[in-house]
Amino acid sequence: IEKIEVLKTFAFENQAAMLIEEPKREETPPTLLKNKKQVAAGENLLTFYTVPNYWEHDTSSVIFFSFVLFFGMILGDAGYGIVLGILLLIFHHKMKKSQSGRRFITLFSYLALFTTLWGVLVGSYFGALPPEGSLLANVHLFDINNYDTMMKISIFIGAGHIIIANTLKAIDLYRTSGKYSILAPIGWIIMILGGLTLFVMPQLAFVSYGLFALGLVSILAFTQTEGKVLKRLFSGVTALTQLTAVFGDILSYLRLFALGLATASMGLAFNQLASQVSESLPGIGVLFAIMVLIIGHLLNFTLGIVSGVVHGLRLNLIEFLKYDSSKEGYAFKMFEKKESDMTPFSPKAKL
Repeated sequence: IEKIEVLKTFAFENQAAMLIEEPKREETPPTLLKNKKQVAAGENLLTFYTVPNYWEHDTSSVIFFSFVLFFGMILGDAGYGIVLGILLLIFHHKMKKSQSGRRFITLFSYLALFTTLWGVLVGSYFGALPPEGSLLANVHLFDINNYDTMMKISIFIGAGHIIIANTLKAIDLYRTSGKYSILAPIGWIIMILGGLTLFVMPQLAFVSYGLFALGLVSILAFTQTEGKVLKRLFSGVTALTQLTAVFGDILSYLRLFALGLATASMGLAFNQLASQVSESLPGIGVLFAIMVLIIGHLLNFTLGIVSGVVHGLRLNLIEFLKYDSSKEGYAFKMFEKKESDMTPFSPKAKL
C-alpha cells in the first residue's frame, strides 16, 4: 500500500495516468516473494527450483526450517557442527557484503546450530561417543544404531512434512476454489494419519481402517468439485492411483536416518583406523594417526555437507512441493530504466 501511494504521488507530480486494479482469478500475475530476514534464505532455496504461483502459498519459511532439520540430521555430528560454525565466523565478513550473502549467514548459522544440537542428542562427536557418566552422556537421548527408533523418527518427520504440504494446499484451494475443494487434501491427511496409526499401534487397526475409508471417500468425492458426477468420480479414482506414491514418498525420508548413520559410521571407522595405526607403529605412528584423522574427517565432513544439501533440497523441492504446489509462476521484475553516461551525445563518447 505504501508503494502504491508513492506511485500515485509520482504520477500526480509528473502528470501521468495510472490505473490500479486487483488481479482476476483467471490471470497469472508475477510473484514477488517477501519474507522476514531471518528466513529470507528460504526464498533462494525455493526459487532455485521453481517460483510459486501468485495465488499459492509462499512456502519459503517452511522450506527454510525443514532444510535446516534435514541437513542437521544428515550431517549429524556435534563436532562437524562446531567446525561449520567456525568456518562461518571466518567467512562471514565477506558474505555480509551482498544481500544473498547476508541471507545465507543466517541459514548457515541455523545449520551449524542444529547440526551441533542433533549431534549432541545422538551422542556423536567426530564419530566418538561421550564419556560414560558425563554431562554430554546424560543428554545423549537417541542411539543412532537403534534402527527401529531412528526409522520411526524419520517416518514421522516425513509424514509430518507431507501433512504440512497438504494443509497449505487446502488453504490455497479454499482461497481460490471454494470450501469443498479443501476436502481432497484433507482426505490425504486423514489417509496418512491412518497409516501412521497402523504403523505405531497395530492393535488399533480398526481405527486405521476407519481413517482410510474416510480419506478415500473424501478424495473420491472432492478431488474435482465441478462438472458431472461421473467426471468428478473419475478424477477421484485417478487421484487414488497416487496412493502408493504417497506412502513411497514418506518412506523416502528414511534417507535422513540412513545418511546420518553413514556419516557417524564413517567417522567411527576413521577413528578406529587411526587408533590401529598408532598402536602398530609406536612413536611415528602418532603422526600417521593424526594424518588419518584429519584427512578422514575432512573427507567425511565434505561428503556429509554434500549429502545434506542434495538430499535436504530433494525432500523439500521434490517430495514436499509435489503436494503443496500445482502451478508454477514467474518472478516479479521491477520496472526500471537504465542510463549510461557514454551516450552518442556525450562529450566523453568516442566518435
